[in-house]
Amino acid sequence: MSDTEVTVKSEDSFTQRYSITAETRITKVPADLSELRNGTGRPSLPAATVADLKAGDTVRISGTKDGDAVTATKIVAGELPAGVKGHGLKRGHGPK
Repeated sequence: MSDTEVTVKSEDSFTQRYSITAETRITKVPADLSELRNGTGRPSLPAATVADLKAGDTVRISGTKDGDAVTATKIVAGELPAGVKGHGLKRGHGPK
């Protein structure tokens, strides 16, 4: 983990290094899920920075690959409860 890259190891032991750029969107799931409401009635994860990420955190990450280099486009840190995974509250792959 550094200001410019993160290495992620999945549950099946696959490891991938991602570059972090100014365009990488980082969010963090709050401990109090009531903070997910942003006044519009729609769930919203608060923005975070690389400094908010710690070794051992659970993350969901997506990126783009160019040759052997992979750049993170989005990092979501923290545990998402069932029903929030995917597209917001009461949507996604968990129970409704």
